Amino acid sequence: MSHPEPYEGESRLEQLRYSIILAVSMLIPPIHSLERIEATCKRLIAKNPKALTPRSFLADTYRIYDKNEAACFEYEELCKLAPMPALDRIRFAEVLYRLKDFVRVIEVSESVVAERPKEKNANGFLAMSFMELGLHDRAATYFRRTITAGNRRYEDFWRLGFCLVKAGQLNEALMAYNQGLVVNPASKELRRSVVWVESKLRQVSDVKLAAGSSIHGNGTPPQPPSS
Repeated sequence: MSHPEPYEGESRLEQLRYSIILAVSMLIPPIHSLERIEATCKRLIAKNPKALTPRSFLADTYRIYDKNEAACFEYEELCKLAPMPALDRIRFAEVLYRLKDFVRVIEVSESVVAERPKEKNANGFLAMSFMELGLHDRAATYFRRTITAGNRRYEDFWRLGFCLVKAGQLNEALMAYNQGLVVNPASKELRRSVVWVESKLRQVSDVKLAAGSSIHGNGTPPQPPSS
């Protein structure tokens, strides 16, 4: 469990005091006890409802333990109390994505990218959320940024290719799928996607050669994973 990112509005002394108390609660055996960390954070918040570090720590604890509704509530409370640091906004976006609140994921992630254009996680949440909403042009833009920022996983090339297919950019989609195969040559899904796009490109070429004919087989290549 990582240390909370400092908030404006709390003195360094307050942050240090809270951090020591939280570290002790986390490390007393059995370590990382959710019940003890939760109780400690809530006790500190009860004493000072405007305490930021304990609430940030509690929100992140809930996120780690996949208690997404509870994490969302704590992040929303933090938003009311003070400007949220970028790290907590990224974590908030992750929670919102798990809750399938894609519009709010975009809102939160865009605020991070405005400050840190190359932040790969925020760009990734934007890409995935736009894809889930069917906005494939915009999703492709952010998948490219995610890949450029260092996420060169074959799944991201697969998702990029799929979005480009949906956006009607077949040549670019073929390039993305082939780049994914460089990362993972064993991917059967990517190979099927390449075959699908090449077939479509041949049909497009045939249509140009034979005016009046139509492209057949309006299916789609294999669907990439959503997480």
